[in-house]
Amino acid sequence: MAWIIALGGFGGTAVLLLIISYRMTEPSNLAPFSYFGIPLIDVFG
Repeated sequence: MAWIIALGGFGGTAVLLLIISYRMTEPSNLAPFSYFGIPLIDVFG
């Protein structure tokens, strides 16, 4: 149960940090990080 609570806490914090980062900078600066997820999906999927 502790793992599930920890994953929820870390996941929620990560989403909030992404929202804050998109507010602080231009989306074009963060786009490469979004596109990095596409190869990771191929590797882990």
